[in-house]
Amino acid sequence: DFYDNQIPKLALNNNNNIDLQNKVMISLRSIGHLKIMGTLNGNEIEKLSFHHQKYLDIFENELYPDVKSRPTSISLKDIDNLIQSYVELNKESWMKGVKDIEKILFQKSNYIHSLSFWRQDNDNKNQMLLDFTFFSTTTTCFMLRYLMTYRREDLNQIFKNCPIQIFCGKSYSSRMETISGWTSQKNQIIQNELKKWKVQIRLQQDKKNLALWYLNEEDVELFFEKVPPGEDCLKLQ
Repeated sequence: DFYDNQIPKLALNNNNNIDLQNKVMISLRSIGHLKIMGTLNGNEIEKLSFHHQKYLDIFENELYPDVKSRPTSISLKDIDNLIQSYVELNKESWMKGVKDIEKILFQKSNYIHSLSFWRQDNDNKNQMLLDFTFFSTTTTCFMLRYLMTYRREDLNQIFKNCPIQIFCGKSYSSRMETISGWTSQKNQIIQNELKKWKVQIRLQQDKKNLALWYLNEEDVELFFEKVPPGEDCLKLQ
């Protein structure tokens, strides 16, 4: 209500110099709907759908009005927020959001962005690493589920001679994020996520490169054995 109704009312007051077409104001309105989605329960489908549609309307008609007709450059933060909106919409069953998010990442040719979960290993140029540096907490957890559920062949091909490695940053320099009132680093976010899985996977720090973490190989092997591709990796609630 504040973003959609109260701000426009303030703008009508001649004493307030508020430009509703300013991109910052437009972005605030979209984030407002995203934040509301984050507070809703997964079974509040009608409310989630309402705020998701509001978010999409702002994204496609105000933030990036040309995206439907021609290739448009989208910021890292906005593409992450767009993905996050679909994750929040399908929080009751995360797998339902997969097709929409795949379209955003891989199929929508007008969406020009640099968001990627891969990076080259600085010490070994022939080795790629998983990297969720520019992903929010919500999208980091989703992408980890997605890769381990739907992209196992890719992971096996890229990490055929080594464990699945994730660049998380060193403890003193990692980007900090707040989760449920406490501060955590990216590796802790991933560790907490892995504890929710049917087969828990330990995240271990590389002894030589403290910025690098990897999934315990025995745990991954057991996970792949017990949880078939395409099956929900999460424990039943």
